[in-house]
Amino acid sequence: MKLQNTSSAPVARTVPIEPRTAFTLVELLVVIAIIAILAGLLLPMLATGKLKAQGTYCANNLKQLQLAWSMYAQDHQDTLVPGHSRQQTSDDPSDPRVLPGHEWAQWVQGNVQHTSTGGRTNVELIKVGLLYPWINSVAVYKCPGDKLMKDGQLAVRSVSMNCTLNPLDSECFQVGEVDPTREEELCAVKKYTDIRDPGPSSTWVFMDEAAASLENGLFVLFPPWYITWYSYPAVSHHRANNLSFADGHVEARRWSDPALFAIHDTAWEQTRTGPDLAWLQDRTFQKAKQP
Repeated sequence: MKLQNTSSAPVARTVPIEPRTAFTLVELLVVIAIIAILAGLLLPMLATGKLKAQGTYCANNLKQLQLAWSMYAQDHQDTLVPGHSRQQTSDDPSDPRVLPGHEWAQWVQGNVQHTSTGGRTNVELIKVGLLYPWINSVAVYKCPGDKLMKDGQLAVRSVSMNCTLNPLDSECFQVGEVDPTREEELCAVKKYTDIRDPGPSSTWVFMDEAAASLENGLFVLFPPWYITWYSYPAVSHHRANNLSFADGHVEARRWSDPALFAIHDTAWEQTRTGPDLAWLQDRTFQKAKQP
């Protein structure tokens, strides 16, 4: 008779594996590195997108100003709105001389370089301007890319107008003032129909001016044979800005002159030659003397 072995073999016990609840240091560093790489790729794209959005916003502002400029001429027997004057302006919106119908009335008032007299911050200087009734918004006079503070103040306006369009200073720019050897005159235009050479599609009206040279509402540019910038275009939209033209369209211009990218308080004393200055002069001055 065989004896049956009733003893059983020992059963191996399994130890449960605890689930891991945290990253290792290596894994954490890898995740951080990936996030940094993605941020490095995305941030420039976001910055570019912001600049494009600002450019579009400013283009819309100039479109509204240009429309008001055209409507003013239509409502005043083709006469252009008076341009700004370097002397005949005031930082006091209650000055009777700046009111519509008076001798200093013009498209906008005030000098934004003046911080102590309110010229930089007083929106009433915009509202007393001759174009404001067609716009009724002070926001369109300002580019959000203009962040320059002066004496702790941010300017309420960044837009200037072509100095040859019905300025208060004089009917014609006397060439002898800048070049006594020349006898020609470059005449400013007073009526829309006087814009002939170049025509309305090639004669600019409004643009955002660089904060360092922005003063009154007049963008000063010397005749084509004079190679100095006086007023400077803004370059706040990735070295570009917008210009409106007398036919109503707005276009962007990307600038290349190094003088435009490193301006300072005496920027207008710098002399530069180059395609930017010539391009703007060609679109500023009427080449043929008006009859």
